[in-house]
Amino acid sequence: MTTTINCPIHKLTERFLPMILCALAEIAQFPQYNIRVFAQRRIREHFEANRGVTDPAVQKELLKKGKDQLEVIRRQVVISQLYPHKKTVVEAQVAASRK
Repeated sequence: MTTTINCPIHKLTERFLPMILCALAEIAQFPQYNIRVFAQRRIREHFEANRGVTDPAVQKELLKKGKDQLEVIRRQVVISQLYPHKKTVVEAQVAASRK
């Protein structure tokens, strides 16, 4: 037996949660620690700031902006993986702790 939830917040979550998870998964692929943490924080801040938006037109615009930003993130991940970088002290410590 399946239950359909007819709550506006549930519908909002259905639309935005996959994008949030996809963006966080893409960001996890950034080789640079500083950029990765910064991007995670920015995504969290933007979604928290717009959490209470109930206007469908504004939600649609935010969804479009989010999809555009996700494409930017994907391109940046590819570019950052093409060019090697020198590891920061934090990255070296994390890599050493994983061994």
